[in-house]
Amino acid sequence: MDYETHRKHIDIHYMIKGAEWVRWADDGDAAATDEYDPEEEIQHFGHPAFHSKALLTDRHYAIFDPTDLHAAHGMVNGKIGHNHKLCVKIAID
Repeated sequence: MDYETHRKHIDIHYMIKGAEWVRWADDGDAAATDEYDPEEEIQHFGHPAFHSKALLTDRHYAIFDPTDLHAAHGMVNGKIGHNHKLCVKIAID
C-alpha cells in the first residue's frame, strides 16, 4: 500500500467501530510514485525507510499533518475487517 500526503489539509481518521493499522512517517526519505494532483489534493509515495504505526480500534483517532506520509488499511491479524470510519479533512490553506 502506498503512503499519501496532502498539501492543503490535515487528515483526522476516527474509527467509529472496527480496527485497522495506520502508519506514518516524515516526508523526507520516501520516493514519490506519482505527481501531486491538485484536484484530488493528494500525492502518493513508496514505503519510507522507517515508519511508526498504531492500531486504531473503536473510538480511537489519528491526526496527520500535511508533512506526514500516512497509510491506513483494514487488515488486522491477516484478515480484512469491516470498519466504520470517519475521515475529516481540515483545510489549512
